[in-house]
Amino acid sequence: MSLPKITPSKPDMWQGTPVEGSPWTVEQARVMREERPTWTHYHVRSITLEASSRERWLIPDTFVVQCPIIAWTKDKARVLVITPAGFKHWMAAR
Repeated sequence: MSLPKITPSKPDMWQGTPVEGSPWTVEQARVMREERPTWTHYHVRSITLEASSRERWLIPDTFVVQCPIIAWTKDKARVLVITPAGFKHWMAAR
């Protein structure tokens, strides 16, 4: 199964502050505590980001980010993830 690929229109929402020894960024951890304070386990969504043609000189062509899932639609077709910058973002489940 291949990872979902997106070319973000807002690259800033996919960049966060890494935490050594943690899969989550500082921003993701903050939002996770605010949104789901009693949760101890999160499902993870790995997403391959592709740079647009104008961004390729700034970042690699593609890279993978880990995003915790905090909600699903009733039909399980979409998931709500927390991006590395701490934004909540709905995307297709598969």
